Amino acid sequence: MNCNSINKELNGNYINSSSNPQNICPAIKLINDSFSYFLLDNIFCVFKSNNNGILYLIYTTKDKNNSIVVYNILNNQKINTIKYAHYKPISNFRYYCDKECNRELLLTISAQNNNIKIWNINNWECLVNILNINEKGLLFSATILNDNGEKLIVIRF
Repeated sequence: MNCNSINKELNGNYINSSSNPQNICPAIKLINDSFSYFLLDNIFCVFKSNNNGILYLIYTTKDKNNSIVVYNILNNQKINTIKYAHYKPISNFRYYCDKECNRELLLTISAQNNNIKIWNINNWECLVNILNINEKGLLFSATILNDNGEKLIVIRF
């Protein structure tokens, strides 16, 4: 499949993730309201849901609402906005597929506020809210790790 047929099939809003670099299609602008906190990694998250097949783009906005925007790449539309998801700007996102509980999770970080939240992607309910993790500085990164069925949050200060 070439770039033209992929772009036509998906309304021009898709980047081919093939392992062959010659098959990578040029990116196009999908959104114009995203926010980047400093120069940290994971300022947005892209994944295909195992539950509903939606190809998600998750990002935060430039406004003061500290919103999480849920964007359907294939339909080229915002499908949800969670306003005031954090007290301070959102700095990082991580996706986690919890196969044991048949759910998908999104970990969000507010570096300034030393706050981590974990959201259930099926209904966008906040499952975990951990405050003041690192009282001596910024929280740079975190992820969820499954260690023999026990879910751990690994944090980088």
